[in-house]
Amino acid sequence: MMNHRVVVNGTPLDQRHTNVALEARRAGYEPTLFGYTDQSVDPRTVPTGDARLLSYQGVLPGFQQRLVMDTPPALE
Repeated sequence: MMNHRVVVNGTPLDQRHTNVALEARRAGYEPTLFGYTDQSVDPRTVPTGDARLLSYQGVLPGFQQRLVMDTPPALE
């Protein structure tokens, strides 16, 4: 955490830093995700207004998403 400064859900991971999925992919694995990773995209890598900037329930780079598990609607 002292290097990448990601300490809470939704903090963008600077694209200069690697992650477990990218490292697994480099080793020949196909990291698969069921759900989301509570990680927002590095805002410097997408255009202004990109929908991924509005949520942190995205997919960490390197993962292949197999099952989308959106947040359920609020109960009334």
